[in-house]
Amino acid sequence: MTRAIKFPNPSNEQKRGWLSLRIKIAGDFKKVEGALGILPTGVKENNRGLHHNRWRNSRPRGLRDNPKNLQGCAYSCIIQLLFVFFSFVGVQEYQASDIEIYHCPNCQLTQGPLVLKKRRNWHRHDYSEQEDSCKGACVLGINSPAVTIKNIECAIIDHAFEMGWIKPEIPHTHTGKKISVIGSGPAGLAAAAQLNKAGHTVMVYERNDRVGGLLRYGIPTMKLGKDVVQRRVDLMTEEGITFVCGQEVGKDLSACKIMEESDAMVLALGATYPRDLPIPGRNLNGIHFAMSFLETWQKVQSGNEMDYLKLYAKDKDVVIIGGGDTGCDCIATSLRQGAKSITSFEILPPPPPTWAANNPWPTWPRVFKVDYGHEEVKIKFGKDPRIFNIKSTEFVDDGKGNVSGIKTIKVEWKKDEAGRWNMSDVPGSEEFIKCDLVLLAMGFLGPEKKILEELKAKLDPRGNLETPRNKYSTSIPNVYAAGDCRRGQSLVVWAISEGRQAARQVDFDLMGPTSLAGPGGIVYQPEQ
Repeated sequence: MTRAIKFPNPSNEQKRGWLSLRIKIAGDFKKVEGALGILPTGVKENNRGLHHNRWRNSRPRGLRDNPKNLQGCAYSCIIQLLFVFFSFVGVQEYQASDIEIYHCPNCQLTQGPLVLKKRRNWHRHDYSEQEDSCKGACVLGINSPAVTIKNIECAIIDHAFEMGWIKPEIPHTHTGKKISVIGSGPAGLAAAAQLNKAGHTVMVYERNDRVGGLLRYGIPTMKLGKDVVQRRVDLMTEEGITFVCGQEVGKDLSACKIMEESDAMVLALGATYPRDLPIPGRNLNGIHFAMSFLETWQKVQSGNEMDYLKLYAKDKDVVIIGGGDTGCDCIATSLRQGAKSITSFEILPPPPPTWAANNPWPTWPRVFKVDYGHEEVKIKFGKDPRIFNIKSTEFVDDGKGNVSGIKTIKVEWKKDEAGRWNMSDVPGSEEFIKCDLVLLAMGFLGPEKKILEELKAKLDPRGNLETPRNKYSTSIPNVYAAGDCRRGQSLVVWAISEGRQAARQVDFDLMGPTSLAGPGGIVYQPEQ
């Protein structure tokens, strides 16, 4: 597929001007222009519009030989979206309906403008915190900075809302089927949007006081504005989806009763059971799980009245144990609360600065990155907050039951004869690091078990809901699972992809042939 953008009849200069004028991105337009192949860099024009050919023959042989013969960014797209290279052109003299619009890979989360809106519902670039997996496989990224696809797509959807292009799409037909979705995180919302689109009556249950799950309370405001979440929730409400907040299924409401009253149930519970650190002193005051810290502060910022001082970093020496996105969010939040010092522990060694031999392009680059929290702390305190190859051995008591520091030791990683990495302590590297607030950001072990125990659902060896390969049905008839509760802790974009495909299987099982799109936005009938 090579078609990119179709214009009515403007000149090349008009095309360039509209792109430059309307796309509010920070960066070098020339780089984006070159990657797109805008005339005259490799694009030809005929009566069917603009066609992009330069990438077909310029892809490296290894990528040309990949199983699906896709461009690098499409090949790496978690949602497997077949795509072309740009997604938006502003219009001055022409109506929005005069222009066909196609888009880049990971754009399954936002209702994009114009034709995009008719093809996708809950698209990716509605959320600025989304993972741009396509960026790591951008051809430009081989020897220069990649196209900032995420930034471009965020600008696209913001502009679409500003222009009033995003309107509720109420289903024209109703099937009479009632679907209950447990959890309003990215997987639950994606599933609900798709099921509503298919004409089913959808009710979403959320135990918190506001809809959004991880998007609402797990991701800091500076990374994802809650107005962005709310505008999507409002749109879904207008489209006919019902949200029930402040009621926890498995505690306030019976999961079995909801299942009996529904034609199908989708479990989008997330993986909220945190990994602990059972070392001496773990019971001291001042040691908290990272998500408790983040959620409490997000609720306070949303206007909830609650006691948050125990989880407040102001004037404290803060240590975050564990890296990843959650650890970085704790770093940035602690900085904004006024922490005296911030240190982050990573038990693994630092990644290489560039692609390693066993991590070639276009695979996701496992390279050393400086995220927003790391950069901000370095500006504030003059150094990167991360310490690599470090292990915590004991939390130290201040004599009053509060944590006053952590005993640590450096570790080294070596491969054994079988090629397995083994960790060993470095003698003489013991160190005491002062702190009075410790945040555990070491990942999650799976979903909470209240609902699963009530339903008596079968779990896999990792503690997640067990489903057949490439399917979303659980061991209980008419009960489905999607997102982290099925695949384990993962990326938000994976949760959305799973929510969409779970909805598709629900629709197929209930109605037979389904009109909901499969991977890549393609409508086809799944195997029985």
